Amino acid sequence: MGESNHTLDFGFEPSLSLGSTAFIDLNNDGIQSGVGETGIDGLTVNLYAAADPMTPIATTTTAGGGHYFFNGLAAGNYIVGIVPNSSYPVASSVVTANSGVVGDTDGVNTGTQVGGVGESKSGTIALSVGTQPTTDTAPGASGLTADNANGNATIDFGFVPTVSIGSVVYYD
Repeated sequence: MGESNHTLDFGFEPSLSLGSTAFIDLNNDGIQSGVGETGIDGLTVNLYAAADPMTPIATTTTAGGGHYFFNGLAAGNYIVGIVPNSSYPVASSVVTANSGVVGDTDGVNTGTQVGGVGESKSGTIALSVGTQPTTDTAPGASGLTADNANGNATIDFGFVPTVSIGSVVYYD
């Protein structure tokens, strides 16, 4: 009795977060700007460990203006994928590589769609404590703010609406 051990120490590291917005890219320039280039709700968002970009480790859905958010992440390399819907099936053709560095740009398409169909995936995003970009000009995902160096809120995805051409064929 009366004995104690004060040599047991524990270290904790803050959790990291990742998220941003899926948006309509009416003019297919890869930049969310202008009238009508709003967020798209209801899209499935998959988070992958970069070492296995085929098996999601977490899934969420865009909401509240096209926003998504993954919290409680450990430092590491990740890829984000968004499954488009039938109204906006094609990813923007202009892609900006955001990789988890301070200079990453917000409001630009970071996704690439292989063959122009299916899921649009980001490049590899390196998450580490205190090093994430603080350039998010319009934070949308809950918990991600412009001054949070432990969260990356610049992984945006642009999608182009479908168009159709039609007329009437007739005998003259």
